[in-house]
Amino acid sequence: MNVAIIGAGNGGQAFAAYFTHLGCRVSLYNRSPKALEDIDNNGGIELMGVYSYKEKIYLLSSNLEEVIKDADLIMVAMPANAHHHVAKKMAPYLENGQVIVLNPGRTFGTYNFMNVLKSSGLKANVVVAETDTLVFTCRVLKNGICRIFSIKKELYIAAHSPENTKIVYDMLSKYFDILIPAESVLFTGLSNLGVIFHPVPIILNVARIECKETFSHYQEGITPTVALLLEKIDKERVEIAKQLNIKVDSAINWLNRIYKSEGETLYEALQNNPAYTEVLAPSTIHNRYIYEDIETGLVPLSAIAHKIGIKSYTIDSIINLANILYDFDFVRHGRNESRIDLESIIKQTEEKNIIYRIG
Repeated sequence: MNVAIIGAGNGGQAFAAYFTHLGCRVSLYNRSPKALEDIDNNGGIELMGVYSYKEKIYLLSSNLEEVIKDADLIMVAMPANAHHHVAKKMAPYLENGQVIVLNPGRTFGTYNFMNVLKSSGLKANVVVAETDTLVFTCRVLKNGICRIFSIKKELYIAAHSPENTKIVYDMLSKYFDILIPAESVLFTGLSNLGVIFHPVPIILNVARIECKETFSHYQEGITPTVALLLEKIDKERVEIAKQLNIKVDSAINWLNRIYKSEGETLYEALQNNPAYTEVLAPSTIHNRYIYEDIETGLVPLSAIAHKIGIKSYTIDSIINLANILYDFDFVRHGRNESRIDLESIIKQTEEKNIIYRIG
């Protein structure tokens, strides 16, 4: 199978080596050529941790048209706040029958991606899908060397058009035996846990990060009090999903299901998760945990909450605090109502009265 990987970050480098090892012809795209040059100079990508091998990648290129040409599968593995840029850029070059998977889509990912493809001149008949999370917990140590700390125990996937989910599942289940088809991208999108675990610990640890402290993002950056705030955000997320007739896991239950990490509180469940022990906090306050997870997580959650009349006081407070701290309008740059057709989402759930069951 020909696989195009979009983005040479943590997930992209892990995917490139993984699919190559399994016999696929892999093309890896990155907007900046520097990472690709480093990988080439390293003789390929070495995986450490769960896997231990090194693979030379078939094609490394900053030419998107070249990378996606003849690809059966296009794995988008870049921060979700860059999805609209890459969708706009790839739209003219897509070919009939290609499958595009957002890893993950974050909240309302395929809605945003499809809107941009169509407005950017898409002519091909393609399938767009998303996962609820990234299959690997991983970090690039340096370009060409990626450490995989763990693999998720379950991974949900859904196509934007539900009738196409089986196509995507059949294609990917050959490579990932943890895959579970979800009934809709509304389930995968509202199961986005990055929005819970990522931005708040950065905001509440800005002094430590600016003082160049090195600490575990999850197990030191999230103290009992920080975890209580995360639980309040999570409660609002679960309530939004409930009002849309979608049943999603709480963050605590998700940690137990995905990592078998137990605890009566979110703090305990995070402390008991060995997969998070070595994941360090970012070295700068300007990172994807802020820009990706606020723009493509908190912002669309707030927007849909206001649309259906749900109070999202904690979510809105974090967005407002981030706007002030970063002197940046996250709502204007994020997945707001002008980018996502919230009316169609609400209409879809009302008409079908879909209830998603986990497990």
